[in-house]
Amino acid sequence: MNTSFKVGLFVLFISGLAGYLIITFSGKEIGVKTKEYYLYFNVVEGLSPGADVQVKGVKVGRVEKIEFENSRVKVTIGIRADVPVYKDAKAYVRTLGLMGDKYIYIDSGKPFQLGNFQKKE
Repeated sequence: MNTSFKVGLFVLFISGLAGYLIITFSGKEIGVKTKEYYLYFNVVEGLSPGADVQVKGVKVGRVEKIEFENSRVKVTIGIRADVPVYKDAKAYVRTLGLMGDKYIYIDSGKPFQLGNFQKKE
């Protein structure tokens, strides 16, 4: 093998490794379908884009965007599509660890139930 081929192969390998590390550490998951939700808060002190979103303590997504809308803070989050979030779900801004990192905690709520009604057959 000549020297230029070896250098080209090395550059190609390093480029692939750098791309993999950038994608891995950015928090994006390739091939995972997500749903987008909008949360409205009065205060989101310390929360930033890229922060984790947890449902019942399990990381299922991340904060995509934070902006103002009608004197409230609108937080756009992306959650894995396979995670159920019901109409009575509640979201909170919480603190994680000794460093005080902020994240969104979601209590996913309960599935809709018909109470005493039964399906007619």
